[in-house]
Amino acid sequence: MSRIPIILHCTENYLQNSLNLIKSLNLYHDNLDFYLYTLNFEYKSDISNLNTIYITDENIKNNMSFVGNKNDVNNKNMFKSVFFKSKVVLDTIDNLKLDFAIYIDSDILPTGEISELFGFIGQVDEYPLIQQSLFEFQINYGRGNPFHKGGFDQTNILEYPLMDKHHIPIRNRTHYSVTSVMIYNKNCRQFFKEYDWLNEKALDMDLEDIKFFYPFSDETTMNVLLWKYKYNKRLPFLQMNIDDIVNVKEYYESNYNNEKEVTSYVRVPSKNERKHKLFFHGAKGELSNEIYNLQQNMFNHRLDLNNNKFYISSNVDLKRNIDIIFYDDKDLIYQATSNVEKGPEYWFSPDRKFKEVNKLVVKIYDDGKLIFKI
Repeated sequence: MSRIPIILHCTENYLQNSLNLIKSLNLYHDNLDFYLYTLNFEYKSDISNLNTIYITDENIKNNMSFVGNKNDVNNKNMFKSVFFKSKVVLDTIDNLKLDFAIYIDSDILPTGEISELFGFIGQVDEYPLIQQSLFEFQINYGRGNPFHKGGFDQTNILEYPLMDKHHIPIRNRTHYSVTSVMIYNKNCRQFFKEYDWLNEKALDMDLEDIKFFYPFSDETTMNVLLWKYKYNKRLPFLQMNIDDIVNVKEYYESNYNNEKEVTSYVRVPSKNERKHKLFFHGAKGELSNEIYNLQQNMFNHRLDLNNNKFYISSNVDLKRNIDIIFYDDKDLIYQATSNVEKGPEYWFSPDRKFKEVNKLVVKIYDDGKLIFKI
């Protein structure tokens, strides 16, 4: 598998978030091709592996903005633009003729390399693979908890109205799943056609009915359809939900033996699980810029050719062993392991002279996962 297509779509207010996602993934990978669908606005990219696709819908007004680091849930056009995802994935199959792809929402940034995700591509059948959620039941707009009034009330399950409307037995329901990352192939086309049809049903509703029947927009649609056909294969939960940049710094700097619950939504993984959390989820607005800036500047570095020394210092307090590997292009030169803290400068001096290296590449790994590349 030489090149991997990554699909995104955005409205104009999300453009910078989408670009941050693309540029962040390019920090860690050189085998990705990006296809960014720009909804109702044109954008010409100078990123070599990014293809932009202008796509329009006259029924969606380009008047969306963030409320802090959150979406404006009082703007119906925001919901319409999210439902548009189904048309985007269908276009990648019908017009781009992609055999497979990975769709990623633009409120996500990687924590480092995401190679672990690529191992699931071959497991896709006739429906997409999405992540099983943290929670079995979602709560939104004051609804969703079936365990109330001293018993179990299935009519209070958030997806019940849509399932009931389309005669899908509630007994088919399994653990809730999230659609922020979605692996699919061309064999999923029929599933996506129905996904798009069910999304379109929402567009004629008023805002309150959308919130009632589709409380998590197209994610509600996706879960309901997967349950309809008893399609129960899922990705593991690969993301860390975040609220602010403090959560991101804690992800990198913590060395907890057990998961830490900051809030029910934000949970910092244990040191053994950290490398399996591939994404930060919730990186909207300015928070996306803050995370990308942190990732770009995680390490300072300088090269002393006269003394054949390479110096690095960390801007995050890792306080654990980090592997630093030196290459001449793809040929291994030297590798070392150091316990890296914030501030001190560490130096490395391989037997081979840096002056003789044609293309110096330095990769920094945390527990086998690439987190920085020079």
